[in-house]
Formats: sequence, structure tokens, C-alpha cells
Amino acid sequence: MHRNSAALLMAALLLAGCQTAFQQLPYQQLLDRPVITFQGKEQRFISYFEAEPIFRFKVDNPNPKALTVKNMTFNLTILDQKFITGVSDQEILVQPNSSEMVELALPFNFMDVFATAEEFQRTDHARFDLTGQATVGPFFIPYDISGELTIPRVPTVDMEVFDAADPARIRMTLVITNPNPFPTPPGFLEYTTTLGGRILGEKRLTPIGALAARSARRMILPVNTPAARMSGPMNDLMTGSGACVLSGVIRYAVPGRGHRNFPFRTAMEVLPAP
Repeated sequence: MHRNSAALLMAALLLAGCQTAFQQLPYQQLLDRPVITFQGKEQRFISYFEAEPIFRFKVDNPNPKALTVKNMTFNLTILDQKFITGVSDQEILVQPNSSEMVELALPFNFMDVFATAEEFQRTDHARFDLTGQATVGPFFIPYDISGELTIPRVPTVDMEVFDAADPARIRMTLVITNPNPFPTPPGFLEYTTTLGGRILGEKRLTPIGALAARSARRMILPVNTPAARMSGPMNDLMTGSGACVLSGVIRYAVPGRGHRNFPFRTAMEVLPAP
């Protein structure tokens, strides 16, 4: 009898131990680990200087239980500079044995990336690195991706015609081209015109209208030259050819950042009057 009681007690202890071990088993071990796969990005432009890249991830849930994706952290680095960090507040339910797409939108201003307008103007693409993790049910799933962002192009300014047939009414025809797949904002031209190395005229804050996507516009600008400056350059032009150079800046208002000046230079050879 004593021996049977001991055996029963031992069996009860073993059963209790198994139940305790089962209860203490981490919840993750009862489920298969979800998988997060980067599917690509779309770069939307809010304005000429503001972009909103959309990063898309596919979340696969291989379990017979629905899991919620939430608390997706992100750390976006552009050109090796820590730029945007935070946590997404969206929650997405992934049904059992299915998948869902998760989008991460990270808007920013290009002028926060580049120290100067000239640096922005010289760059076509900028490398990015995006790291973080997402909470999927009881799991913490990390991700780490990299790639390139497209940088908007500053419109080009080209001199098409320099008309000095009437020295009292010198005019230039400029072609301003927007190579971007989105419009540019209105702005201003500030420029200096030289002929044969001598200053012919200066102009400040000449308005230029917004340019449609991938479009060009011609502008006819007068060259307002003081009479005292006319004799030297025009005499040179009468006796031989000379280089007419237009240099200056395109001035744009950057949302929340004030004004930025983007340099340009264009030139053409002016033939002597017949």
C-alpha cells in the first residue's frame, strides 16, 4: 500500500511538472515565425523640393491564427546621415495562412538633406539605408534595405538668340527647360550679361512662371545697358565676334526653408554686325 501511494505521488508530480513546463513554454514556440519581405518603393513628389517615398513590405503569416502588424520602427539614412527616425502608428491584421502589404511613407524636404543649393544641383541620385523592425503578433521582425532616391533636376537656362541689330534695343531669347516628371514652382531670375568680357547689363528678380512637367519655355528679355557701357562692347562687336555670357541664379522659395539660389551660366558666340 505504501509502495502504491508513492507511485501515485510520483506520477502526480511528473504530470504537474509537465503541465508547468508547457505553461512556461514561450508563446513564440507555439507559432511559426512570420516573414517580412521588401517589395519595392515608389517615390512620390509632394512639391519640387518635397518627396514622399513609399516603402512596401509583404508580411506572410504561416500560422492558423491571425496576427497583427504594429509598432513598425524606422531609421532612414540618406547620404550616410541619420535623417528620419520614428514608429509607425498603423496596425494591420494578417489573417491565418495569408499575407498583407504594409506601406511605410516617409515624407521629407530635400533641403534638409543637402547643405547647399549647389550640392543639391550637382546630385542626381542619393543613396538611402532604411532599417527597423515590426511587431507581428509576439514576434519582433527586423528589416534592413538600401537603394537610391531620385533628386529633382534644376531647370536649365540656355541662350538661344542675342539680338543686337538695334543697339538701343538689345534683346536675348532664353529657353528654360524643366527635365522633371513634375512641375516646377514659379521663381525669379537674377543675372548679369557680359559681352567680350565686359558687363553689358544686370537684372534682378525677373519673374519666371511655373513650368509643366518635361516642358520648355522661351523668354525674351531686354538687356538694359547704360549708355556709358555701350561704346566699348558694341565697338568690339562691330569689329569682330565675341562671347556673350549670361550668368546668375534661379531663385526659388522652399517651403518652410526660405529662399534658395541655384546658379546657372549660358553663353553663345555673337557674330559681328554685317
